[in-house]
Amino acid sequence: MKKSILFLVMAIICGVLDATAKEKEESPAIVLTLNDGKVINGFLRCSIHQMQQRIIVSESLDGKKTKYKNEEVKSLVVKGASDDGSDETYVPIYTWNSYKKKANKEPILATVFFQGKHVTGYEFPTLFVRSSAPTPSNHFQANSTESPAWNYYYVTDTAKDKIICFWLKNTIKKSKLTKLIEGKKSYIKELRKDFKDYPNVVETVEKENISEQQINEDPELLLEILDKSIQ
Repeated sequence: MKKSILFLVMAIICGVLDATAKEKEESPAIVLTLNDGKVINGFLRCSIHQMQQRIIVSESLDGKKTKYKNEEVKSLVVKGASDDGSDETYVPIYTWNSYKKKANKEPILATVFFQGKHVTGYEFPTLFVRSSAPTPSNHFQANSTESPAWNYYYVTDTAKDKIICFWLKNTIKKSKLTKLIEGKKSYIKELRKDFKDYPNVVETVEKENISEQQINEDPELLLEILDKSIQ
């Protein structure tokens, strides 16, 4: 009887510890600096992939949640967010709208992942949403799934007002059919648009036969090429 009670107590303790550890992992420690000078040491209470317009933080792990618009943020340091365990610093950037031919009015929070002599690269965690059309098999209801994704941007010292998106990386594996439909021409075509002012980038990609998979694994490849091409 005593052993059963002891095992039960241990199971409860382990469950509590696991839950606490999971909560800490999902709510990393942060240092938030606002434009008015206020500094908040606390925890991020939303996924870094859900910071498109605002962030949610609290001063303690189970404390009151407070929302801040991206326009209010000067910088956000997320502790241990990098793959190597180091901190990541997010800053507001105003990305270029290629349709309106001007920068967007609302900023996103991105981190610098590349810094060259003439080029700065930003990484923005977001969500990739895949929707399916209504069919008899799903009772004629449209479905959508979300998966972590990252948008990659670049800005050059020759066009500092244009922070241009050049790559989207998501965690969804493509089917063989999708790969056949898209093929090499698709991503080359997109790169021509994204680097239209810097044709040397696409020329080098084609010359060196750099694949879509290589770029997806390391988008920095393109910015290294771009940085070298700018005199």
